[in-house]
Amino acid sequence: MVDDIKIIADENNFQIQKANITDVDLSILKKNSGIITLIIEGKTTFDNLNNLIHDLFNQRRLKTIENLVINQDKESTQSSFLNVTLKINGYYL
Repeated sequence: MVDDIKIIADENNFQIQKANITDVDLSILKKNSGIITLIIEGKTTFDNLNNLIHDLFNQRRLKTIENLVINQDKESTQSSFLNVTLKINGYYL
């Protein structure tokens, strides 16, 4: 799941600054079912974020976005850049 998200982030010019995987119950994953939650922070434009979300949902593995936070990047000289935090759940069925 992490590699899938990294690939579409690169394709959509989403600059990942931080990525964390939350606690994973490995006993559940051994049974081929469970959820992995990934929290990603980065910078991108609104159009690139829209494309990233579209590509995310078109991937084979089922994913949901539990939380999406978008803030204006006040340090950027380009006003079109946004600070984005995504909390993505990936399902292993």
